[in-house]
Amino acid sequence: MTLMNPRIQFSLAVALFLGACTSTSQSQQPFAYGTEAYLVDGQPGIIEAHLRDPLPLSEASLIDDAGQAFPAIEINRDRVLYQGPGTPAPGFGFGVMGGSSGHVSTGFGLGIPLFGGAAGQTVAVNESIARFRIPDTDRYNANWQRWKIHLVLDDSHARRVIEMVPPAPPADGM
Repeated sequence: MTLMNPRIQFSLAVALFLGACTSTSQSQQPFAYGTEAYLVDGQPGIIEAHLRDPLPLSEASLIDDAGQAFPAIEINRDRVLYQGPGTPAPGFGFGVMGGSSGHVSTGFGLGIPLFGGAAGQTVAVNESIARFRIPDTDRYNANWQRWKIHLVLDDSHARRVIEMVPPAPPADGM
């Protein structure tokens, strides 16, 4: 009976351990909170702002470079439930390790979650779309960086205000 070199045994054990620690679970949730605004193709002078947030959109306005507010012409809201990732799935790993004496060892491992396959957490997200009509496209094209989109989020328990710069006009104007 021949015994393996202790260095090779150690290297193989480390490679097997690292392989067993692998997992194929996702670390990011399948949604992202945020806001974005853009000019609507085929509808000159219309801006859409999209918002994904825990709070619902209650008010929206486009504020021009002189400070005059123009309320949104339309606000659509939808509450969406997302299922987050569950527990890690089984994984397979392979490792190669070399030593200073020129020995190279390889190993592989299989990672199996020790505790149940619980489902991920359910998260409620409010998805809102606000549409604005630009009252003066020539003035907007000349000074769009001084305009802003003002969004109020409110669920009667919490309130937050978001202001953002509207989208740049196309190079050829509207």
